[in-house]
Amino acid sequence: MNSPSTTLLPQVEQQLNSLAPMALADEPSLNSINRQALAAGGGRKRAALTLDLSIGLGLSQADAVCLASAVETLHQASLVHDDLQDQDAQRRGQQAVWSEHGGAVAICLGDALIAEAFEQLSEFSNPTVLPALIRAASRAVSRMSAGQALDCTRINGVSYATYEQVIRQKSGPLLALPFVLPMICAGTNVDSIDRVQKAAESIGIGYQLADDWEDRMQDHDKHLNGFWVLTEEHGQLAEMELAKAFNQHVANALALGAAGPAPVQKAIVGLAQWLRERFPELSEAA
Repeated sequence: MNSPSTTLLPQVEQQLNSLAPMALADEPSLNSINRQALAAGGGRKRAALTLDLSIGLGLSQADAVCLASAVETLHQASLVHDDLQDQDAQRRGQQAVWSEHGGAVAICLGDALIAEAFEQLSEFSNPTVLPALIRAASRAVSRMSAGQALDCTRINGVSYATYEQVIRQKSGPLLALPFVLPMICAGTNVDSIDRVQKAAESIGIGYQLADDWEDRMQDHDKHLNGFWVLTEEHGQLAEMELAKAFNQHVANALALGAAGPAPVQKAIVGLAQWLRERFPELSEAA
């Protein structure tokens, strides 16, 4: 039996491709640039997770697509801005938006996508939950921006505690939205939502640690990287300490995720299992 995401992702993709303004004169339109960036691929994991959780929590297909489109649009905006700020010239094997069209265009496209994500939320069928949805999405963008700003300005001499704070702010909020938005709409209590949000943030930190471990040679003295932060504190024990932190965050996610409804618990378990299978060398090192 197909999952809701298998059936509904094409609707989300169609929605994503319609976003960003058309040309005002003879310039390349932001819409065409957006479609070009989307065509590079990507798993749409956040959209799929939002769809599956929304349907699992009893929301309609139309509302599930609404939430998933908003979540994925915010994620795509963050990628456009992140590539520019990190000066990464490629994204998924093709030129990043800024490297092909310039930094100003990348800023404008990212801004347009953020605005349109909120417009998509306005299509949710139950207007009584809109203030909570808008507040959750706004706070996620705000926290992500704060983490990204710190990431862009501090590379060397950062403590591991500060590193975790940066990653929790930078990666956690948008990873938590696929859980938070459907739970808000389903009437889940605030305490459970808060715990599940923290669980998702722990998944995000665990993933970033593993990604930093894989990218440690490319990132040296270029980007904030957990391996090199731990090397400054622990020397040759850095890899062991990174594996320990990775496994602690996976375990923390599982413990916190148990506070959510059954579909949420299943999703957290699935993400934790995926992390352990994706990075077995870290899971086995602890």
